[in-house]
Amino acid sequence: MEQGRRRFILGGVAAVVAEATAGAEDREIRTAFIGVGIRGTSLVGQVLEQPNTRVVAICDTDANARDRAQGLARRDSPRSF
Repeated sequence: MEQGRRRFILGGVAAVVAEATAGAEDREIRTAFIGVGIRGTSLVGQVLEQPNTRVVAICDTDANARDRAQGLARRDSPRSF
């Protein structure tokens, strides 16, 4: 069951990446994060280092984790959920 779910997610990610990289030099890639604990916050930082990317939303039930990630992404003024 877990293998099937991982394949499905990986396939979806591959499709999005393929679409996003076609002419991506001149297009903005918008991202959103759901669940920004330790790993999620690290990923927010990695996305911010990439050219033409913007964090548009951050979602977490833990207000401290959400606020920490929002502070990291403050240049993009992401919405908070």
